[in-house]
Amino acid sequence: MQTDDTLERALREAATDPARRPAFFELLLQSTVFVVGRSEGPAGEALLAPGEGVALQEWRKGDGTSVIPFFTTLKGLQRATPRDVPYLAMAARGLFELTRGATLTLDPMSVYGKEFAPDEVAALLRMGADAPMDERVLDREVRVTIGQPAQLPTEMLEALRRHFSGNAQVRAAYLALMRNPADGEDPRFVVGIAGDGDVRSTFKAAGAVVEKTVPAGMGVDFTVVADEVSGLSAYFRNKVEPFYERRSGGLLRSMLGFGRR
Repeated sequence: MQTDDTLERALREAATDPARRPAFFELLLQSTVFVVGRSEGPAGEALLAPGEGVALQEWRKGDGTSVIPFFTTLKGLQRATPRDVPYLAMAARGLFELTRGATLTLDPMSVYGKEFAPDEVAALLRMGADAPMDERVLDREVRVTIGQPAQLPTEMLEALRRHFSGNAQVRAAYLALMRNPADGEDPRFVVGIAGDGDVRSTFKAAGAVVEKTVPAGMGVDFTVVADEVSGLSAYFRNKVEPFYERRSGGLLRSMLGFGRR
């Protein structure tokens, strides 16, 4: 049974730093949370058995809409509810499965509380190695216009720098602004990632970082910057300075005065 405040701390960090959000979502899906409600079994911290019936309490927001509150810690639930209110401990993923279509709010009495809309819950449930991603594959030659944005999305880039610094798989990351005149859509940011192994596995977490930091009205695509210099990879490697670049061990040793004879 979860007894520490690890998830609460992760929520607080994610609220103030977008780069921490992927780690928070991953931890949330692995955590036990606390809800106001009753089950067919005994109340308290015993996890619900498969198929066990449960009735969860809903709260009303100021606009009259209803939300289901849940809490990172038992202490947080007890601070926010009347004394001796019935409560249950549940796996967060199980709670999301049980309440599909509802709006939930995590730690609603906290300044770091977070609301989960139904579409966000559905996206969280798709997280994982087998989760599908929206992917665009060009099966014909497409002429696009590409260049550097007149105004850099500084908040987004800084959040991505912090995020990539904790991912040893990413060697460098680049930014461009791309538009396909044929489809009539607005320009979109493209983040190119060069790294080790299949860097497509980094796209999902990076997407969670940019979700709240990309400028309003703008979209973001991610692409692999390949070692074979052609197409977009050629543009990024030959024309663009990376906004993030992993320092190599050799460079670090040289900066510290080691590694030379």
